[in-house]
Amino acid sequence: MSDGDREGHALWEAVKRSARPLKKPVRPHAAVKPAPPAVRPPRPAPASLAAVPPQRPADPPWIRIHTAPPPTLDPGIDRRTRDKLRQGKMAVQARLDLHGLSREQAHRAVTAFIGAQQAAGSRCILVVTGKGRGILRGDVPRWLCEGRMRQLVLSFSVARKQDGGDGALYVLLRRQRNR
Repeated sequence: MSDGDREGHALWEAVKRSARPLKKPVRPHAAVKPAPPAVRPPRPAPASLAAVPPQRPADPPWIRIHTAPPPTLDPGIDRRTRDKLRQGKMAVQARLDLHGLSREQAHRAVTAFIGAQQAAGSRCILVVTGKGRGILRGDVPRWLCEGRMRQLVLSFSVARKQDGGDGALYVLLRRQRNR
């Protein structure tokens, strides 16, 4: 062994002699369990909010607040008419602007407007929901697919940019049947 190896070996032996084992960690006694975190009881809702029912059911997966709904197509609509609607090439015969309305006011306005326009023989209308927080952007397409509205509406599609883009819908109404 060389002098450097002997010095290294001697140093290592000195380190080994001075080494002491680490203390074992103290474990809590098995019978002593930590106290569970304090749980606060839920705060009661104010009386004014307690009587208010939930605003609406969960949205279908295709409706999201910050995305435009896809066009809803009825099997009774031909491709040419569907494309004209989507491209904004159908003449808009009436327009409803929902800016500034609450959800309930907007629902009543849409229902009344579509009923009146269908009775008047209108074919294509424009419903402006606005972009904003997007609450009505998600609600209006759902309303058009429900109950009596579905009997009046043949199809709808997101409007072109110059007509309101994501904040507006072209709505194609069914023709009124002669009774």
